[in-house]
Amino acid sequence: MVWSIVTVALLAASPEFQLGLADGTQVRGSLEAATADVLIVQTGTGRREIPASQLLTIAPAAASEYFVDAATVWIDLIDGTQLWAVGYTVTDGNATISFGGDLSITLPISAIRSVRLKEQPEAIAKQWEAVLKQTPKADLIVIREENAIDYLEGLFGAVTSETVEFELDGDKIPVKRPKVEGLIYYHAKQTALPPGVCTVTDRAG
Repeated sequence: MVWSIVTVALLAASPEFQLGLADGTQVRGSLEAATADVLIVQTGTGRREIPASQLLTIAPAAASEYFVDAATVWIDLIDGTQLWAVGYTVTDGNATISFGGDLSITLPISAIRSVRLKEQPEAIAKQWEAVLKQTPKADLIVIREENAIDYLEGLFGAVTSETVEFELDGDKIPVKRPKVEGLIYYHAKQTALPPGVCTVTDRAG
């Protein structure tokens, strides 16, 4: 999951990258393809395949001119990936996550653990973490009331920039987003995930 997201972002950007290898050498070039096993790089002397086991670091060769918007949405995926974004919507079971400008990705909600829609002071953050540790039997919509948060079990539907559709006791309720602290998705089946192959830090942190 993590590497596929990274691959999309890196190949879409297509600048030159500086790669640090385990033997101390440096390779500079543009990425043509990337898998969990190998990176294919077009260098000044030709195409080169680099086994992932030999790769220590990869970073843009030059500072990016891409503007990074301040995060307003914080998303945790089921594989441990954390995404800081500026937009989150859901249609037909697929979430579109926007990072500013024209950069966005689409993921199935089956890949998403939780979505936080507000900045949190320390007291609220502790309550949020406590809710995340719950073992619910349905999706949880989390609402903040002054200095405390509460939650209800139900079923999430579509999410727009203005509302979160939430089904409670058979009724579909469009909850206005400013009232929503966050969304915690229920996953009946816990998928066994392979170990991560890398850690990626973007310009937004």
